[in-house]
Amino acid sequence: MEFLYFCLGFFLCLIISIVFYFAYLKPKIESLKYIDSQIGLFNYKYFLKALSQINCKSILMIIDIDDFKKYNSKYSYDIGDKVIIKVKDIIVSVVKEYDGQTFRYRNGDEFIVLLSKINADHEILRHIINLIKINVSDINIREVSTLSFGITFIDGKSDVSKSILRLESALLTAKTVKNSAYCLSEDFEDWIFNNPINNGI
Repeated sequence: MEFLYFCLGFFLCLIISIVFYFAYLKPKIESLKYIDSQIGLFNYKYFLKALSQINCKSILMIIDIDDFKKYNSKYSYDIGDKVIIKVKDIIVSVVKEYDGQTFRYRNGDEFIVLLSKINADHEILRHIINLIKINVSDINIREVSTLSFGITFIDGKSDVSKSILRLESALLTAKTVKNSAYCLSEDFEDWIFNNPINNGI
Protein backbone atom coordinates (compact mmCIF):
# COMPACT_ATOMS: atom_id res chain seq x y z
CA MET A 1 0.00 0.00 0.00
CA GLU A 2 2.81 2.38 0.87
CA PHE A 3 4.42 1.59 -2.46
CA LEU A 4 1.15 2.46 -4.22
CA TYR A 5 0.96 5.80 -2.39
CA PHE A 6 4.58 6.43 -3.31
CA CYS A 7 3.87 5.74 -6.99
CA LEU A 8 0.79 7.96 -6.98
CA GLY A 9 2.74 10.76 -5.30
CA PHE A 10 5.58 10.37 -7.75
CA PHE A 11 3.32 10.51 -10.81
CA LEU A 12 1.40 13.47 -9.37
CA CYS A 13 4.65 15.38 -8.86
CA LEU A 14 5.71 14.42 -12.38
CA ILE A 15 2.46 15.70 -13.87
CA ILE A 16 2.70 18.98 -11.92
CA SER A 17 6.32 19.41 -13.08
CA ILE A 18 5.37 18.85 -16.72
CA VAL A 19 2.47 21.30 -16.52
CA PHE A 20 4.71 23.87 -14.81
CA TYR A 21 7.39 23.45 -17.49
CA PHE A 22 5.07 23.94 -20.45
CA ALA A 23 2.99 26.68 -18.81
CA TYR A 24 5.83 28.74 -17.32
CA LEU A 25 9.40 27.60 -17.89
CA LYS A 26 9.27 26.82 -21.61
CA PRO A 27 7.88 30.26 -22.62
CA LYS A 28 10.54 31.89 -20.41
CA ILE A 29 13.32 29.84 -22.00
CA GLU A 30 11.96 30.56 -25.48
CA SER A 31 11.89 34.29 -24.79
CA LEU A 32 15.56 34.30 -23.72
CA LYS A 33 16.72 33.51 -27.25
CA TYR A 34 15.30 36.86 -28.33
CA ILE A 35 17.06 38.94 -25.66
CA ASP A 36 20.56 40.41 -25.88
CA SER A 37 21.80 39.48 -22.40
CA GLN A 38 24.57 42.09 -22.48
CA ILE A 39 22.28 45.12 -22.55
CA GLY A 40 18.82 43.63 -21.93
CA LEU A 41 17.32 44.50 -25.30
CA PHE A 42 15.54 42.54 -28.03
CA ASN A 43 18.11 41.09 -30.43
CA TYR A 44 18.39 40.93 -34.22
CA LYS A 45 16.56 37.60 -34.36
CA TYR A 46 13.54 39.15 -32.68
CA PHE A 47 13.80 42.17 -34.98
CA LEU A 48 13.42 39.88 -38.01
CA LYS A 49 10.44 38.21 -36.35
CA ALA A 50 8.84 41.62 -35.72
CA LEU A 51 9.34 42.60 -39.37
CA SER A 52 7.48 39.48 -40.51
CA GLN A 53 4.41 40.68 -38.57
CA ILE A 54 4.20 44.20 -40.04
CA ASN A 55 0.89 44.92 -41.76
CA CYS A 56 1.00 48.70 -42.18
CA LYS A 57 3.44 51.33 -43.43
CA SER A 58 6.11 51.64 -40.77
CA ILE A 59 9.38 53.47 -40.18
CA LEU A 60 12.65 51.61 -39.72
CA MET A 61 15.46 53.60 -38.15
CA ILE A 62 19.00 52.47 -37.44
CA ILE A 63 21.02 54.52 -34.95
CA ASP A 64 24.80 54.46 -34.70
CA ILE A 65 27.05 56.09 -32.09
CA ASP A 66 29.57 58.15 -34.07
CA ASP A 67 33.25 57.12 -33.79
CA PHE A 68 32.48 54.52 -31.15
CA LYS A 69 35.25 52.13 -32.21
CA LYS A 70 37.78 54.84 -31.38
CA TYR A 71 36.05 55.34 -28.03
CA ASN A 72 36.31 51.63 -27.20
CA SER A 73 39.97 51.55 -28.17
CA LYS A 74 40.73 54.53 -25.95
CA TYR A 75 38.66 53.71 -22.85
CA SER A 76 38.14 49.90 -23.00
CA TYR A 77 35.19 47.76 -24.01
CA ASP A 78 33.86 47.56 -20.44
CA ILE A 79 33.38 51.32 -20.31
CA GLY A 80 32.05 51.22 -23.86
CA ASP A 81 29.38 48.71 -22.83
CA LYS A 82 28.20 51.08 -20.09
CA VAL A 83 27.88 53.85 -22.67
CA ILE A 84 25.88 51.58 -24.96
CA ILE A 85 23.47 50.85 -22.11
CA LYS A 86 23.03 54.57 -21.37
CA VAL A 87 22.30 55.33 -25.02
CA LYS A 88 19.96 52.31 -25.20
CA ASP A 89 18.00 53.58 -22.19
CA ILE A 90 17.53 56.97 -23.85
CA ILE A 91 16.35 55.49 -27.15
CA VAL A 92 13.93 53.10 -25.45
CA SER A 93 12.55 55.89 -23.25
CA VAL A 94 11.89 58.19 -26.21
CA VAL A 95 10.40 55.72 -28.70
CA LYS A 96 8.13 53.94 -26.19
CA GLU A 97 6.09 57.16 -26.03
CA TYR A 98 5.17 56.41 -29.66
CA ASP A 99 4.73 52.65 -29.15
CA GLY A 100 8.05 52.05 -30.87
CA GLN A 101 10.17 48.92 -30.46
CA THR A 102 13.94 49.01 -30.00
CA PHE A 103 16.37 46.23 -30.95
CA ARG A 104 20.11 45.75 -30.81
CA TYR A 105 21.55 45.40 -34.29
CA ARG A 106 24.04 42.54 -34.72
CA ASN A 107 25.61 42.96 -31.23
CA GLY A 108 27.42 46.22 -31.98
CA ASP A 109 26.91 49.89 -31.11
CA GLU A 110 23.94 50.16 -33.45
CA PHE A 111 20.26 50.05 -32.57
CA ILE A 112 17.17 49.58 -34.70
CA VAL A 113 13.85 51.25 -33.97
CA LEU A 114 10.57 50.10 -35.49
CA LEU A 115 7.77 52.69 -35.50
CA SER A 116 4.46 51.31 -36.72
CA LYS A 117 1.95 53.69 -35.16
CA ILE A 118 2.90 57.16 -36.34
CA ASN A 119 1.72 56.71 -39.97
CA ALA A 120 5.19 57.46 -41.33
CA ASP A 121 4.75 61.07 -40.21
CA HIS A 122 7.96 63.00 -40.98
CA GLU A 123 7.38 65.69 -38.37
CA ILE A 124 6.89 63.16 -35.57
CA LEU A 125 9.96 61.29 -36.83
CA ARG A 126 11.97 64.52 -36.79
CA HIS A 127 10.80 65.17 -33.23
CA ILE A 128 11.79 61.67 -32.07
CA ILE A 129 15.27 62.02 -33.59
CA ASN A 130 15.66 65.44 -32.03
CA LEU A 131 14.74 64.15 -28.55
CA ILE A 132 17.19 61.26 -28.80
CA LYS A 133 20.01 63.53 -29.94
CA ILE A 134 19.37 66.13 -27.23
CA ASN A 135 19.17 63.53 -24.46
CA VAL A 136 22.38 61.80 -25.56
CA SER A 137 24.28 65.09 -25.74
CA ASP A 138 22.96 66.02 -22.28
CA ILE A 139 24.41 62.98 -20.48
CA ASN A 140 27.94 64.32 -21.02
CA ILE A 141 29.72 61.08 -21.85
CA ARG A 142 33.35 61.69 -22.70
CA GLU A 143 33.70 62.14 -26.46
CA VAL A 144 30.27 60.64 -27.16
CA SER A 145 27.83 63.35 -28.19
CA THR A 146 26.58 62.61 -31.70
CA LEU A 147 24.59 59.91 -33.42
CA SER A 148 23.91 59.05 -37.05
CA PHE A 149 20.51 57.81 -38.21
CA GLY A 150 19.56 55.76 -41.25
CA ILE A 151 15.86 55.61 -42.11
CA THR A 152 13.61 53.75 -44.51
CA PHE A 153 9.98 52.72 -44.78
CA ILE A 154 8.55 49.22 -44.79
CA ASP A 155 5.12 47.58 -45.00
CA GLY A 156 3.68 44.09 -45.18
CA LYS A 157 4.53 43.83 -48.89
CA SER A 158 8.15 44.95 -48.59
CA ASP A 159 11.10 42.68 -49.27
CA VAL A 160 12.78 42.49 -45.85
CA SER A 161 16.30 41.93 -47.22
CA LYS A 162 16.04 44.92 -49.56
CA SER A 163 14.60 47.08 -46.77
CA ILE A 164 17.54 46.24 -44.50
CA LEU A 165 20.00 47.02 -47.30
CA ARG A 166 18.30 50.41 -47.82
CA LEU A 167 18.50 51.03 -44.09
CA GLU A 168 22.22 50.29 -44.00
CA SER A 169 22.84 52.42 -47.09
CA ALA A 170 20.97 55.32 -45.51
CA LEU A 171 23.13 55.03 -42.38
CA LEU A 172 26.34 55.03 -44.43
CA THR A 173 25.20 58.24 -46.12
CA ALA A 174 24.35 59.85 -42.78
CA LYS A 175 27.74 58.93 -41.34
CA THR A 176 29.54 60.85 -44.08
CA VAL A 177 28.28 64.00 -42.31
CA LYS A 178 27.77 62.67 -38.74
CA ASN A 179 25.09 63.86 -36.35
CA SER A 180 22.65 63.49 -39.25
CA ALA A 181 19.63 61.48 -40.32
CA TYR A 182 19.20 60.30 -43.90
CA CYS A 183 16.14 58.61 -45.36
CA LEU A 184 16.41 56.20 -48.29
CA SER A 185 13.14 54.64 -49.45
CA GLU A 186 11.93 53.05 -52.68
CA ASP A 187 10.33 56.34 -53.65
CA PHE A 188 12.69 59.09 -52.54
CA GLU A 189 15.85 60.13 -50.71
CA ASP A 190 15.92 62.94 -48.19
CA TRP A 191 17.87 64.45 -45.31
CA ILE A 192 15.61 64.34 -42.25
CA PHE A 193 18.38 66.04 -40.30
CA ASN A 194 21.57 67.38 -41.83
CA ASN A 195 23.63 68.85 -38.99
CA PRO A 196 27.41 68.84 -39.29
CA ILE A 197 29.16 67.67 -36.14
CA ASN A 198 29.40 70.27 -33.34
CA ASN A 199 27.03 72.67 -35.10
CA GLY A 200 24.17 72.06 -32.70
CA ILE A 201 20.86 70.31 -33.24
